[in-house]
Amino acid sequence: MASNALFPTELKACLALRNLERAWQQYREDRSISLGQCLAGAECATERDAFLKLVEIALPSRTSPMGDAVALVRTMAIRPLSEEAKQSEAVVAGSHSVLETAKKWLSEPRLPEDPLQRLCAIVDRLRYSDGNEEDALSATASTPCWALNLLAVTQSKSFGISEGGLFLPGIVNRRAFRSDWSTSERRDSIHKSLSRTLARAADDIAAMLHAREAFTSRCGNLQSNSRAYDAWLLMTALGGLTAAQISRGLAATKAGAGKIIAQLESAGLITNGIPNVRIGTK
Repeated sequence: MASNALFPTELKACLALRNLERAWQQYREDRSISLGQCLAGAECATERDAFLKLVEIALPSRTSPMGDAVALVRTMAIRPLSEEAKQSEAVVAGSHSVLETAKKWLSEPRLPEDPLQRLCAIVDRLRYSDGNEEDALSATASTPCWALNLLAVTQSKSFGISEGGLFLPGIVNRRAFRSDWSTSERRDSIHKSLSRTLARAADDIAAMLHAREAFTSRCGNLQSNSRAYDAWLLMTALGGLTAAQISRGLAATKAGAGKIIAQLESAGLITNGIPNVRIGTK
């Protein structure tokens, strides 16, 4: 599968931010986190901070579009309180060894080259159950599924799918770790997750191009206002933002951010900070 290497710089940044948000939603599902739907929101600061730190640990280099996306979210979101920061550090400390184990198996030289077979082999080697054995699905809450999905965002090349540049959150789900499934059931589940993730990756690339075209066609008079375009890309990536979040993300005043929102609403691109233009599937 191709990469996004030929993308303009600002669209690469937008795509990375969009996939960081996708990765957060997948992380919440993998680790049974019910709160914090908005990545840059005020709630769930402990878990979000731990998630961002784990993404940084998983990155080969922080000097990358995904590393920049992590830094931007930290700028936009309200910082965790002292106690929340301590709790976040505890989550990271308890998760680090799991992430390192997943990294180890992902770099195993004897893994199959075929992406599906490769992923199935990795899941088999990492599969364990550490929960209520009477409920095979609930038991998967303690699996390293979350770690594989983080690595699919930060080191997608290791999965044998792309030479680099793609982000693949949701490449596997917790059901693939069920202890009561046969090999064929597990393979079918992984195949569905992989196919859905690849389709979504292609859709996201098309969506970024569509977002740029939508801004050009509806906001031609704002072309010289890079802040309006930057704000639109932020909303495209994260699905909806407040004036306060935009002001922090763009280092603008809250009044200036409010003016930009009004301009984008007047152009029909957003309503209440949420994009009206189709920007890809969820």
